[in-house]
Amino acid sequence: MAIERTRLLDRRTQHRDAWLCVVVTEGERTEPQYFLGLQERGVLPRTRFKIEVIPPSPTQHDSAPNHVCQRADQAMQERRLVLGLDQVWLVLDVDRWGDAKLDEARKHARERGYGLAVSNPCFEVWLLLHHTDALEGADTAAECTRLLRQYLGSYSKAALQLDDFPAERVRQAAERARIRHPESSGWPQTPGSHVYRLIEPLLPPQLADPPSSR
Repeated sequence: MAIERTRLLDRRTQHRDAWLCVVVTEGERTEPQYFLGLQERGVLPRTRFKIEVIPPSPTQHDSAPNHVCQRADQAMQERRLVLGLDQVWLVLDVDRWGDAKLDEARKHARERGYGLAVSNPCFEVWLLLHHTDALEGADTAAECTRLLRQYLGSYSKAALQLDDFPAERVRQAAERARIRHPESSGWPQTPGSHVYRLIEPLLPPQLADPPSSR
């Protein structure tokens, strides 16, 4: 269902109360909880832009990279998105698809003007970076899940505990991920994530330290 746009954009003046950041995901459960939760909790600003997540259908088997691209194209049309005002991001994993299919998605994103945020091996490695930079051995989805449970005590893809990912840890994750994989194209060839490319520009500026009382 298309979002009502009248309060977001006056196309006669190009004046916008808020722009849309549309995140089209491979994952059905974890990614929507994470991205929407960041804005609902105020980690990402609630007034400057609106995040919308488009996950795969639980019945259509449309999580492959080409299907993610198709859902992004559909969102562009249905929501009347204007790139330059709005953003569209494809959020994908390495583990299930490999380089060939990811390269097709990269080319599609480049042609359309979409952002691409790939995690290796999976989105859980991005969640791990909120708590550690020690990703040695985190080269499978199963190992990433095991490490998350080690750091958090428990972890469920279907019931993300958003208190485990407060604002200061989101900033830490972005910094760690950027240092590990600073390249702006492609995707990480070792455990890591380009989700920082999506998140970092959306974070509000950090407040200056208060003046010393001395």
